[in-house]
Amino acid sequence: MDAQFQTLTTNLKEVTEAINIGNSNIKELSTIACEHNVIFREHVHNMRRNSFYQYTESDIWDMLVQLGIFDDTIMERCYEYLCSNPTLVKRLFGMPADRRLSKLMSIINMGLF
Repeated sequence: MDAQFQTLTTNLKEVTEAINIGNSNIKELSTIACEHNVIFREHVHNMRRNSFYQYTESDIWDMLVQLGIFDDTIMERCYEYLCSNPTLVKRLFGMPADRRLSKLMSIINMGLF
């Protein structure tokens, strides 16, 4: 009976140790994943600053959503216009985010689309 109890105790210690090692590995992997995520975001940000980067339709839509355009008709008109004018899109994305809406509204008010 004592031998079985000793074996059980030893096995429990080994399991506990394995769990602790696993937790340590998970923490390390989590840290590495976070670092890679930061590096990837910086890479994407730098790519978008590159003059050769082509903004996707999804990028344009996301920007319009972030600008808070809630009227479906205006949203669709802005989206269609921007998708067909990549130079304007680059200019808008190059501006600080808090100035994009006023620039887009000035284009609308000038009747450019």
